[in-house]
Amino acid sequence: MRPFTPFVDGYWDVENQLMQHIQRRASLAATEEHNEKDNIQNRKVFEERRAHVRKVFFDAIGGLPPGGTPLKPRITGMIDKGLYRIEKVIFESLPGFLVTSNLYIPEGAKSNPAILFLCGHAREAKAYPVYQKVCIALAKAGFVVLAVDPNGQGERMGYVNPRTHKLDVEWGTHEHSHAGLQCTLQGHNIARYFIHDAIRSIDYLCSRPEVDPNRIGVTGNSGGGTQTSYLMMADDRLKAAIPCTYITAREHYLWTGQAHDGEQNIYGAFTEGINYDDLLTCMAPRPVQLGAVASDFFTIEGAMQSATRAKEVYKLYGQEGNFRLIVAPGVHQYADLLREETV
Repeated sequence: MRPFTPFVDGYWDVENQLMQHIQRRASLAATEEHNEKDNIQNRKVFEERRAHVRKVFFDAIGGLPPGGTPLKPRITGMIDKGLYRIEKVIFESLPGFLVTSNLYIPEGAKSNPAILFLCGHAREAKAYPVYQKVCIALAKAGFVVLAVDPNGQGERMGYVNPRTHKLDVEWGTHEHSHAGLQCTLQGHNIARYFIHDAIRSIDYLCSRPEVDPNRIGVTGNSGGGTQTSYLMMADDRLKAAIPCTYITAREHYLWTGQAHDGEQNIYGAFTEGINYDDLLTCMAPRPVQLGAVASDFFTIEGAMQSATRAKEVYKLYGQEGNFRLIVAPGVHQYADLLREETV
C-alpha cells in the first residue's frame, strides 16, 4: 500500500467530492430560484412561471399515459359498518392494469362530496390502520372516500414469483426504485403511472351516483403526500387538497443526505427551479392545507419555507385564507392532529 499513499495524500475527502460538487451546484440553483421568486410581484408573472413549471414537470416525467380507457370496475365484496359501508373495488387504470381500492360510502349518501385518499409507504397501504382511521373519520363526516393501493403496496405487488409466491423485489421503496430505474432508462419517470392511477381514481369517483363530481378533494401523507402534490398539478377537477408529511424544500432535503424514491426524483428539478412550494401553489387560489409534523425527515425547515412562499402567492389573489399550514407534534405519520384538521 505504501507506493499508493502519495497519490491520495494530496486529495481531500475523495469519497464525498462528487456529492459535494452536486450540493454546491444545487445551492447555486436554489439561490437563483429564490431570487426569481422574490421578483414575482403580480399574478401575471406568477401564472406565466406556473405554466412553465407545469410544462417542465410533465416533460420530465414523459407526459401521462393515454386516458379514457374503460375502467371496468368490479365490486368484489362489501363490509356494512352501519354509519357507512366499505365496498372492495377493482378497476383498470390502463387496459389490464388493475387498481385495488376501498370505497367508503356514508349511510344515505347521495351526491356527497368525495375525497381521494392516497397511501404512503405502508405495506398494508389502504388497510394500514392509521390510514383507515383517516378514511373512517372522513366517511363519518359525510364524505365518500376512495382509498387506493399504489404500485408495490397492499394488493398491488408487482414482482411476485409465480413458483414460490414470494416477492422477487421487495415491496414499497424497493419496487418503486426497481421499476423506476427501468422508466428512467427509457427516458421517463414512474411518477407518470402514480399520477395516472390517481386521475383514473377520480374518474371512478365521478362515475358513482353517491358522489358530487363538482366537490372532490384529495389527501395523503408521505408517499401519498407526493402523489397528492403531483395530482394537484395534473387534475383541475380538484376543489381542495391536503398534502401531508412530504412537502419540504429541495435544498433543505438535499443537505440531509437522504435518498428519494424513483417517483420523487424529477429530472431537472433543481436546474429548472421546481421546488416543493411550486407543488403547493399549482392550484392557487383553490384551498390547500399543508400538513407537517415537527420532527420529520422531510425537514420542517423546508416545509416552513414552502409554506411562507405559498402564502405570498395566495396574497396575490387576495385569498390568504385559502392556504393553511398545520404542524403536529411527533414524527413522520398522518398524525391525529392532521387527521382532525383534514376532516
